[in-house]
Order: sequence, then structure tokens, then C-alpha cells
Amino acid sequence: MKTTSVFLEMIRLLILLFLIAGIGFTAVNGVFRSFGIDVAETPGGTALSLSMLILYFVLYRNKLQFTGYYQGKGRMKLKRPITLLLVSTSIFLIVLAPFLH
Repeated sequence: MKTTSVFLEMIRLLILLFLIAGIGFTAVNGVFRSFGIDVAETPGGTALSLSMLILYFVLYRNKLQFTGYYQGKGRMKLKRPITLLLVSTSIFLIVLAPFLH
């Protein structure tokens, strides 16, 4: 049963990653496009993708891991300073993305 729950959690993690990070990337790139900047196929797109992955990581570690299939040991939230550092880094990358265009 434990192996099945780990496998199901990994599938859930990947599906949520593609949905949440993909929607976030599309939404932020849409805002940039409204200002005439398309960062999708530039180094800015890489920065934007990395920022979405960081935000997803924080969301997963602080919220989503407690609602999934896996109920094993080691499930804990990120510490507040780490969360603030990661979210700040992600926001910085989002702001930096149009300038890398």
C-alpha cells in the first residue's frame, strides 16, 4: 500500500505541476504580451519558467503535500525565512523576465 501511495502522489505532483505552473506561466506571459513583450521564447521565458517552478515548490511544500495520498514521515512546511526568500526570488525573476527579452 505504501508504494502505491508514493506512486499516486508522484503522479499527482506532476499533474499539478503542469497545470499550476503552466497556467501561471501563461497568465504572466499574457500580461507581458498586453504590454507588447513576448518573453516565451527568450531568456526571459526561462526566468519566468524558473519562477513558476519555485512558486509551485513553495505551494506544494506548504499546502499541497498535506492533502495528497502520501501520509508518511517527513512532511513539514518550509520555514518562514526560506519561504520568504524563495517567493522573493520568484517575484524578482518575474520582474526581471521582460528585461531579458
